[in-house]
Amino acid sequence: MATKAQHRLVRKTLVEGIRRNGERIFDISQRNAEGFVPVDRGILRQSGYVKNIRKGVIIGYKASHSARVEFGQPEFHYTGSKTVTIKKHTIHTKYGPRTIKTHDRIYVNKRVVRIRPRAGWNKEMIEKAYGVRIPGNVSRMTVYGTPIFVVMSRIPARPGQFFLTRAVLEGIKKLPEDMKQSLKRIGTVK
Repeated sequence: MATKAQHRLVRKTLVEGIRRNGERIFDISQRNAEGFVPVDRGILRQSGYVKNIRKGVIIGYKASHSARVEFGQPEFHYTGSKTVTIKKHTIHTKYGPRTIKTHDRIYVNKRVVRIRPRAGWNKEMIEKAYGVRIPGNVSRMTVYGTPIFVVMSRIPARPGQFFLTRAVLEGIKKLPEDMKQSLKRIGTVK
C-alpha cells in the first residue's frame, strides 16, 4: 500500500510532466516559420508566457491584439457621427495652389482611422489588407510606415489564425511521453 508521501511524490511528478508538456506547447506556438505565431513587428510573439500554477501550467499571450489574431474578428459597422477638425492646408489644382482654411467636417456612420502600414507596402497592399480605398498617390512606405488617415464606414472581418490552438493540438500528442519521462525519475511506484 502506498503512503501519503508516495502519493504526493507521484502527484508532484505528474504535475512536472504537465508543465514539461506546457513548455513544449509554448515552444511550438513560438515557431513562426511553420505558421504558428504570426510576426509583423514581433509584439505578439514577445508577449508570450508560461506560468506554473499549483496543478499545471498556463500558456498565454499578453498583447492586446492576441485574441483577435487567435480567434478572428467579426465585421464591425460604425454608427453615430464624428466631427473632425481639418487644419489649414494647401491643395494643388490645375489653376495653381489653393489654401484651404481650418474647418470642421462631420462624418456620419464613419470614422477617420489612422493606419500605419508595414514597411514596403504600396497602395494596393494597404487597400487589400484594410478593406479601404485610398485616394491619391501613396508611394512605398518608410521603415514603420507613414501614417495614413482613411475614412472608414466599417472594419472588415478577419478570420482567426488559431496559432495557439494548433500548437496545443500538436503538443498534446507528446503528453504521454512527457509524463513517462517525469515518472522515470521516481522509479517504480505501486
